[in-house]
Amino acid sequence: MLDSMRSAHRRKESLSLFLLHREQLVRLLVNLQSSMAAMSSEVLEQMRKVELLKDKFGFDAAFNYKEEPDLTVALKRYFPEGIDIYFENVGGPMLDAVLLNMRMHGRIAVCGMVSQHGMTDPAGIHNLFCLVPKRISMKGFIQSDYINLFPQFVDYMTKHYKDGKIAYVEDMSIGLENAPAAFVGLFSGKNVGKQVVCVSQE
Repeated sequence: MLDSMRSAHRRKESLSLFLLHREQLVRLLVNLQSSMAAMSSEVLEQMRKVELLKDKFGFDAAFNYKEEPDLTVALKRYFPEGIDIYFENVGGPMLDAVLLNMRMHGRIAVCGMVSQHGMTDPAGIHNLFCLVPKRISMKGFIQSDYINLFPQFVDYMTKHYKDGKIAYVEDMSIGLENAPAAFVGLFSGKNVGKQVVCVSQE
């Protein structure tokens, strides 16, 4: 996977990458491998998190999708030349908008579609036809597919952690009794950063 990312970095054109609602780890890899990134913020404290994405995590741009009347237009504004790589774990209307904004021969890595979780009638995707004329590659994966690369990943991340290139934020809830509320808060954007629960301070 890392070799593929390095190959993408060597492309002559600038590499634009659009990420949604994912851990700061993805941003680190983006920052090390590409020249431009933007992220959509699914948050209650919209301005705070949008600024956090730009100021602490190093995104070139960020926006709150709830304030955008047209996601397709919003993505076109941030990516006038189109999107090369899209890391998907949201689905629904956002994926539809992304498909319309993908570049020729763009790539989509799918690790989930959280907007469709728990829905009895999941929303369909209407713009899959874009895969054909734009020659887009779209592939699903799960972590265990690459478990053999974990030692290489640890070495890679350890180096950049020691170099101070990893920025992260934790949102800590104290006490096991607060775990249910912390979990439910994930689905409404109450957490700022990685949600963790401290069960003991001993």
